[in-house]
Amino acid sequence: MRMQGGALVSAISPHGIIDLEFAWSPARVTALKAAWDPGSIYLNTALDFLYILSYTSFLVAACRWVTAKAGWERAGGIGASATLVAGCADALENALMMTALHNPSGSAITAAGILASVKFALLAVVAAFLWVAFFASLKRKGRRRKQTGSESVYF
Repeated sequence: MRMQGGALVSAISPHGIIDLEFAWSPARVTALKAAWDPGSIYLNTALDFLYILSYTSFLVAACRWVTAKAGWERAGGIGASATLVAGCADALENALMMTALHNPSGSAITAAGILASVKFALLAVVAAFLWVAFFASLKRKGRRRKQTGSESVYF
């Protein structure tokens, strides 16, 4: 995504598509639209829908796998649900960004910014949860190994 989105990085948009996600005003959307090649914007957004499917699938599977190893199945279900909500927020955010590019309105771009904030917050929480669950699973495995005296392979 970074290579393809490189066409959207400029002096006015040092963060590429992220600058549109957090544009917050019709004036900012208009400025970004003027600085970017329309084909690059639409290609980046179309590819982002595929990326949403990829990261959502990966994180849901990771939540289920690592939490099963840690014995936290219920928490893993919550993490997987948060990931699905983040993916839905991302898809809706993309649709609102496209709407704002066609007709810069305050409501569409504000809603896109709110959804982007929700998406990034949820994904940060899920990433932190996965790290904690992963290390807890290692600790649990170590405890089991001491109790049984076995040297089983973890992965």
